[in-house]
Amino acid sequence: MNTPHASTSRESALAEWLDRANRTQLPVFSATVREVTSITSSSRSSAKDLAEAIGRDAALAAKLLKTASSPLFGRQPRSVRTINQAVVTLGFDAVRDLAISLSIIDQATKAEQREPLFNALLRAFHSAAQARSIAVASNDQLPEEVFLAGLMSRLGELVFWASGTPEAEALVELAQENSLTAEQQLTHLGFSFDELSAELAQQWHLSALLRESLGPPEDKPRVSGVQLAQRIAQSSELNDWQSCTVDDYRSRPALADLVDERAELLKERPPAAFEAMQTQADQTIAIARRFGMSALLAERASKAQQNAAPSPEASTAPSLAGQPNPVRQLEVLTAMTELMQGPVTLDQLLRLAIDGIVDGAGFDRVLFALLTPDRSELRLKHRHGISGDLPARLALSDNPTLAQALDEAAPTLIRSAWALAGSPLWPTAPISVVQGVRAANTAIGVLYADRASSGPEIEPVSVTAMGLFVQQIALGLNSSANR
Repeated sequence: MNTPHASTSRESALAEWLDRANRTQLPVFSATVREVTSITSSSRSSAKDLAEAIGRDAALAAKLLKTASSPLFGRQPRSVRTINQAVVTLGFDAVRDLAISLSIIDQATKAEQREPLFNALLRAFHSAAQARSIAVASNDQLPEEVFLAGLMSRLGELVFWASGTPEAEALVELAQENSLTAEQQLTHLGFSFDELSAELAQQWHLSALLRESLGPPEDKPRVSGVQLAQRIAQSSELNDWQSCTVDDYRSRPALADLVDERAELLKERPPAAFEAMQTQADQTIAIARRFGMSALLAERASKAQQNAAPSPEASTAPSLAGQPNPVRQLEVLTAMTELMQGPVTLDQLLRLAIDGIVDGAGFDRVLFALLTPDRSELRLKHRHGISGDLPARLALSDNPTLAQALDEAAPTLIRSAWALAGSPLWPTAPISVVQGVRAANTAIGVLYADRASSGPEIEPVSVTAMGLFVQQIALGLNSSANR
């Protein structure tokens, strides 16, 4: 039992860490998250205020609309096309929590790709999947709220690993294989991830369901369901479920206890409860992809293949990379067109275009480099799915491939591996695509894309799609300049 002194000490350690993290620009505290939490903390705020705040971040708005239109949330026959419609369809609280979730996940995917952060994200998606399944089985009228509570129940762990604070850096090695135990958290930090989650949920005015779920056990079906989902995701790794069958799960006491707990909560037969839980574990990767993690999943799979001993079957293994998706291409192009109805920046257009190149054209890795004013160098500005050391600047004199791309009006498919001068340890893929980005018929930068983790083949339709997104960037910049 915690003594009053121990409790006070933990509260002090947590407050001190948050204070330092806030003062050093905690990455996940983006401008959008701060504005959304400010709006939701005010009793005078309206759904219009929330929609406008989210709409100012074009990339976030596009991801929110895509996610809100997915089977995870869709209860309407038509897709959700505006943030206002999302608020009406899902509710104010659900849109707020979804926006914050997407912001945190987006920041996490851009952080250095540490195993603890990746594993925490998978546990968050697993928790969300199990929570939604329990809600649906219990005839909950708003299963998407329960889904979000399950997802955000790992908020503290996600924020901690994405924070870049000295404590996170120091504990990376300790948490490479498994999440830190509660005892390790207290020993090294003086507080637990659950306590951090509860404090952030309170400060950010997140849903009452989430705040209750982060507290002590309660005899409320919705709260009990989310808390059970948390334990399922925390106690059992995905491969435990995938390697187990309905005939042998009893041989694993930890799994059997969780199955019995769900069966009792929902009045199910244990075998049926096991099969439902295993299905949700299998759905975790699909949910992660819906939240924009395709490139990270593909990169992780590629690293696993590189570290594994070669096998005869390796060449026939199915690809994990995304495939061309014409529907998603149209969605992003439409979002870019809508964005162009007002003043628009290169950064806003690029974030949407890169989403389209990844989710619509099916590329794993994308980077954009901006031409310097003296037109002698390229400065790295955006990257997706790319890890490793990249130089901040690339001299055009040392990179003829990129220099030539600046003069080309169409994407160039390069069928040989090449290296960025100044970064010999960062390899390109055997086949890659480069294209110059232009505004007012003047080159302003270069986009690079490949499928490094999924084999060399790139379909012509993917190359064409990349060209369409680059054209849309030019149209957006030209229309904004002419206003």
